[in-house]
Amino acid sequence: MKRGNLIKTKLIWDFNSANACYVQVKSGLWAQVTPNEFRSFDGPRKLRGVTIGPDRQSIPFEKDYEGPIYGLGTNFLMEGTDSRQVLQHLSNHRIEAKARPGENF
Repeated sequence: MKRGNLIKTKLIWDFNSANACYVQVKSGLWAQVTPNEFRSFDGPRKLRGVTIGPDRQSIPFEKDYEGPIYGLGTNFLMEGTDSRQVLQHLSNHRIEAKARPGENF
């Protein structure tokens, strides 16, 4: 039996999620996080990865990321306040669950 959010939409990825994602936490240290947490983090973010050069050599890179901030697990744009935490979108509407015959909850 499924429970929870049954409305699924495809998330928008404004960066290559195959890169290593890092966020700067309140202590000033950089922590590696999942791409889903990365796109929802309100604070300094950076990506690390590898690109292929003209002579087919691997060239490591690291760049600061200044893209949009989305609510965790959603495509809702959030305003950044540099709180250095993952932002969640709080919806004003509830999805009402109805029991089917034979279900108890």
